[in-house]
Order: sequence, then C-alpha cells, then structure tokens
Amino acid sequence: MEKIISKYQQLFKVNIYHHYFLDENNLIYDGTNDLPPARKAHKLQLYQVPDWLQIEPEVNTRGTMYACNLIFKPTKTGFIIVTKTNGPDQPSATLDNIILTFYLRWRNAGLAANTALPLLPPTNSTPTFYTWGNEFARNNIGLYPNLSRPVPTYQNTRAYVTGEIVKSGAQQFVALNRTSGNAPNVPAFWRETDGNLNYTTSTSLQPRPAAIPAGVIGKIEITGRAGLGNYSVLTGANKIKAAQVYQLHLDKF
Repeated sequence: MEKIISKYQQLFKVNIYHHYFLDENNLIYDGTNDLPPARKAHKLQLYQVPDWLQIEPEVNTRGTMYACNLIFKPTKTGFIIVTKTNGPDQPSATLDNIILTFYLRWRNAGLAANTALPLLPPTNSTPTFYTWGNEFARNNIGLYPNLSRPVPTYQNTRAYVTGEIVKSGAQQFVALNRTSGNAPNVPAFWRETDGNLNYTTSTSLQPRPAAIPAGVIGKIEITGRAGLGNYSVLTGANKIKAAQVYQLHLDKF
C-alpha cells in the first residue's frame, strides 16, 4: 500500500513580547539599551507566553482553517499558522481572501496590573477591546512588523488614564496616574519608557461587538488579502511570503 505524505509549511508567525518578563532593570529587551546577547537568550529561553496568555482561534476561523488545511500551533513566544502545501511556497488551498481571527485572554489575570494596556472608560457607553492585525496596522500607518498602531504623540488637551503610552519628541512615556495637562516630563504622573519600541497602546482599542466572548481582552486578525506591502502573508499567485513574522510589544507597568 502506497504511503501518502502531506507536506506543511509555515504561513506566518506572531511573537508577543511582554517586557515585564523580558526587561532587566534599565536594560530593555530589543530596546535602545538592550540586554547583552547571552542574557537576552537566557531570558527568551525561560519566556513562555502560554503561561500567562490564552490564544485561541475564533469559531468561524476554526472552520476556515479546517477547510483550508491550516493548523494553529502555540509557541513559547506566541503562535504560528502552518499550511498544507502542494509544493514549495504553494498552499494547497486558495488563501488570498481568508481572514483569521484569534482571541486573547489573560491566563494570569493578575498580570493585567503589571501591563501598560489599559481598557479605557467606555465612550458613549460602548465597551472597548484591543484589535491588532496585519491589515489593521497597514491601514493605520503601522510600523512593520508590529500589528499595532504607532505610539501616539502627547496632547496637552487630552486626559490620560493609568497605563497609557505617549510619544514626546524622541522619548516615550507611560502614565502613572490619571492626568490632564501634566506634560510627560512631570515625574509624578509619567515614567519614561524606551523610545525605540513600538509598544501597543490604547490607540488600538476598538468598540467591542456584543458577540465577543466574555474575558476576551483583544483579538489578532490576519488576512491573506493582497496589497498590504510588507504586511502581506502571500506574494503573487497565492504563494507564501517567506519568513513572515509579526510582533506585539507589551510594556510593563
């Protein structure tokens, strides 16, 4: 009896870096003042996203993945999606218009207090949650390979809540308290953070649809649509783009 061997290839990867686990005093993982290579490798060896964050495909996405021969695999740093192939870089299914959605929940709820990721008070009584993705970032002037919007510039006419991150010149700051009219150089209200990293911020908050399950703090949405430049999953003719790796940076609080 002839043995049939199916071949699979990575379609894309998402890395989520939480700086509560990866930074060391004034040394910032991937930052301006980075950790020494050996120390950085050791930190990453111990790092386990599944210990504190639950990532799972949304119900419709599970159906899409089954129909398109895609497999979701959790990793130490996030997750990967692999696809069955008919040859090198050639998915067995047409993936040009797929949309894959992944829900994120705290597995360690206490970590929320150590994360600069505030859920802002609802606007017009509309709850919010975080949205990240390749098309979302591309359409909002994202800095590839980050799936979030860029860090916003500080506005002295705006009120900020604890944990919000802003840019002021070449520097970036985290709000330590609710504040309005206090510039980022006021240490009672702000802490300077690394200016080299595109941390995810409250600018990635979107209105929360009623259908979103309880406990979900955000979603990652990856599409196979064309025209997304560096953010594209595929090249022309439904071919896999080599080594497509996205990322999110979560700052510590």
